Amino acid sequence: MEQHGLGAEFWLEFFVMMGAAVFLIEGMPNILRRRMGADQKKLIFPEHVNDFHKRGDWILGISFAVILLSSMAFIQPNSLFFLLASLLFPTFQLIFQLYVEWRFSENRTNYKITIVQIGLVFVSAIGILLWLEPYIG
Repeated sequence: MEQHGLGAEFWLEFFVMMGAAVFLIEGMPNILRRRMGADQKKLIFPEHVNDFHKRGDWILGISFAVILLSSMAFIQPNSLFFLLASLLFPTFQLIFQLYVEWRFSENRTNYKITIVQIGLVFVSAIGILLWLEPYIG
């Protein structure tokens, strides 16, 4: 009998990789926030530092949605564009958050944690891309 789609070993590896990525991107910064005395962040609907941060966050989100939706008409569905766009969007949001925390936040430790979080996003992205290489190519 011929197997269609991805095998069971792929899905086991997938859930392990996604769990590791979530832990690196969300778990490690939360642990560091507690240890370094930074402000605790909400996972969903984070608090904005000021109105500039709120507007910039909305602009980034809307522009990401417009770029992603408009690119669906021109780019092959199986290309790496959507994966890279999905990895770059949180990175741009974190870079903007880093700037706002560095410039306007009362607790100066917050931006240091955001720097660590950006590094962890890059490490996770490289790990996921290296892991996906045999399945894509």
